Amino acid sequence: MPSHAYILGVAGLMFGAALPAVAGDDGPAAHAKAPVRVILDTDIGPDVDDVGAVAILHALADLGEAEIVAMAACTSNPWGAPCLDALNTYYGRPEIPVGTFKQPGFLEESSYSEGIARAFPNALGHGDNAPDATALYRRVLAESPDKLTFIAVGPLNNLKLLLESEADAVSPLNGEELVREKVSELVIMGPYFNEESEFQYAWNYAQDPAAAAYVSERWPTPMRFGEGNLGHRHFIGAGLADAPESSPVRHGYELAEGPAGKRHCADPSTILYAIRGTRHFDEVRVGSCEVRAEDGATRWVAEPDLDHAYNRERLPIAELERIMEELLVKPPRLGADQREP
Repeated sequence: MPSHAYILGVAGLMFGAALPAVAGDDGPAAHAKAPVRVILDTDIGPDVDDVGAVAILHALADLGEAEIVAMAACTSNPWGAPCLDALNTYYGRPEIPVGTFKQPGFLEESSYSEGIARAFPNALGHGDNAPDATALYRRVLAESPDKLTFIAVGPLNNLKLLLESEADAVSPLNGEELVREKVSELVIMGPYFNEESEFQYAWNYAQDPAAAAYVSERWPTPMRFGEGNLGHRHFIGAGLADAPESSPVRHGYELAEGPAGKRHCADPSTILYAIRGTRHFDEVRVGSCEVRAEDGATRWVAEPDLDHAYNRERLPIAELERIMEELLVKPPRLGADQREP
């Protein structure tokens, strides 16, 4: 999610109605859970923090904490899906199905997606060869034997289309019914919250306010939010200067930010929160995210009290940056030197 002018400040407890933030568990039990089975929806392209998010998700999968079931790009950029496929291939998981948004004219610009897709092996080559995201999501959900976690780190257009989808040969359930049956929770990078409960600009939601409002109102599972101000206080990427040239993650950050360049952690911190929960964060669990339909602005309100939650800062900034940087630069457990000459 691209950076923008925003109001800093720790998102607080609104009107005294929210429960105190819950401290995380750093003990051995925090590492003993079964892997979180994930579908990732990303606007890879406009901002390189999506590359960081994908890298960290793969690092967590290498550690046995996550299983990546599917991915899709939610932009019209034809290089988004092959860029994701190249990253998956580098990390030794070329079998992950990758879909894309098929409508034209939505967030087509990128400083790095084409560069990664052309320089690193991938099976798609071009977005025309990727399946429609809605069709892919319906198939993956219908075929899943258990419930999956949906992570969205971009605008919510793909998720809106999924909810609106009708029964078909893949499943007799419509989109809302399928999500209710096969999704355990949705974790979103999008909203920004402040102590005053004032509306704040939210870039992801502002790109498609109608989709943001629709998903907020109609999504039938619990929702957690990677809070935007928190993510924008943290920056990572400098450690990639020591990564091998065969790394598409290094290549993407260099194309977008220059050698040893850093980028904010809106998406990476959301991935960490989605997989590790309160291990590194505090959490607010009472209240709900309100979305202003006309512009996608967001705020946290005490009422209504829905099944919503968001992360709050617990660790010093440098400590959380260190955790994310180590995951970002972690070599692939399954991959190899796969860059094309």
